[in-house]
Amino acid sequence: MGKATKSFDEEYDVVVIGSGIGGLSCGAFLAKSGKRVKVFERRPVSGGYCGSFKKDGFGFSRAAGNVHGCGPEGDLTRLLSELGLKEQIEFRQMKPTCKVFLADKTFTIPSGFDNWKGTLIKDFPGEEENIIKFINTMKGVAADLKKPPPPSSLVTKYQSKVAKDLIDEYLTDPLLKAAVSSIFYGGLPPSRLPAMLYCVSINNHLEHGCYIVEGGMQALADVFVSGIESFGGHLELNTGVVRILVEDGRAIGVETVDGRRVKADFIASNVAAMQTFGGLVGQREMAAIAPDFIDKLRGLEINVSSMIINIGTDLALDSLGITEVQTIVHESIDFEKEWEDNAHGNLTGSPFAIFIPTLVDPSQAPPKKHVISIFAYAPYDLPGKHWGEEEARITDIMIKKAERVLPNLSKHILVQDTATPRTMEKYSLSTQGATSGWAGTLSNFPNRPEPKTPVEGLYLTGHWTTHGASVGSVALSGYKVAQMIISGQ
Repeated sequence: MGKATKSFDEEYDVVVIGSGIGGLSCGAFLAKSGKRVKVFERRPVSGGYCGSFKKDGFGFSRAAGNVHGCGPEGDLTRLLSELGLKEQIEFRQMKPTCKVFLADKTFTIPSGFDNWKGTLIKDFPGEEENIIKFINTMKGVAADLKKPPPPSSLVTKYQSKVAKDLIDEYLTDPLLKAAVSSIFYGGLPPSRLPAMLYCVSINNHLEHGCYIVEGGMQALADVFVSGIESFGGHLELNTGVVRILVEDGRAIGVETVDGRRVKADFIASNVAAMQTFGGLVGQREMAAIAPDFIDKLRGLEINVSSMIINIGTDLALDSLGITEVQTIVHESIDFEKEWEDNAHGNLTGSPFAIFIPTLVDPSQAPPKKHVISIFAYAPYDLPGKHWGEEEARITDIMIKKAERVLPNLSKHILVQDTATPRTMEKYSLSTQGATSGWAGTLSNFPNRPEPKTPVEGLYLTGHWTTHGASVGSVALSGYKVAQMIISGQ
């Protein structure tokens, strides 16, 4: 008998490692099924990227700002309803979806495909026929992807194409092309973003709507925690897992940072794939089970990280006519150059977003005050520099850039907090501070790790698997892993 099976301090049916939304969703559905569940979280608060924190009365999100899938037909609504938690949380829709600055032009992106089509035709009347064909194609791809195999002719046509191919096929005006690709989709330019992912993202943003979680993103994590506990499961904070115990190719438990050995029939890891394999499961153990697995993971491209500047302000937004929760700013319509600048650490020329949740949820700030978050994708490494040296300078640059939309913002800052890619990694253990796991590229998609891993009894959940990277998709991944464990798949 190996050391791993000699003695255990605790025993559960399932141990979940990490309390991001994927782990919490997984734990809640497992507990609902009657499984004895323990969720371990190394930090003093749950939620991961969906966590929030308060500073001088202002509530700031750790990373995720808005969610979709909260409408009547949305995945998140369905999951919360199935857990009996829907009435415990409120979502407020962002209308319009966002406002976009493109060089010296501005555009509004409304909710709903048909509303967007009408707006585009109004702004570009000479391309009306092309816009109608373009929108119909995107709607068709998004709808067909939900159908069972075999794939439709439309899906087959675009499954190996990028967004730029689809856009160029139908549209001719360069400004129109920029307008339809101006929302951020996973930190990729149109030349690298898969066409099908683009169609699905547009569908999720416009047709299903973007929402603010009332009270901040932490409220979403908290409601899943309440579900776990109401069904008899347990969440233990301030307790990291340092090792997954493996015997004869099967995961049989975990070892915690305080030395406890916890037995479990199944393990669900909501930790980054590269932290799970080669970290929690040692490289030698993985090499004996699946010799090429870690090398395959290392061959995948990791998604770009980000920096977020959170600001509490007394700036009078009503006097400025600011009504949009989200505004996206592009310095030019040459998105390929923007993303190239971003990759090389030149945030002066890269796109960014301004997010003001208090326009629909005033509870996140003191009376007559607002929360403003400036979000920009940013490289994990700055060429020739360190983030510690550059954080203050780049923060000032981003605030100055935001003053194009919010004049005199710098003179009305009451509270300020900056998170760099290094902050993201330290807080979440997401490899290289990645915003959404693996990059959503065509080459990555067929090679992303499946939820069921080569280690028997060990599953992956969250944005490092095959299910996607949005908050709703991550919650859905937790649900699917739970169903696999419950059914013994």
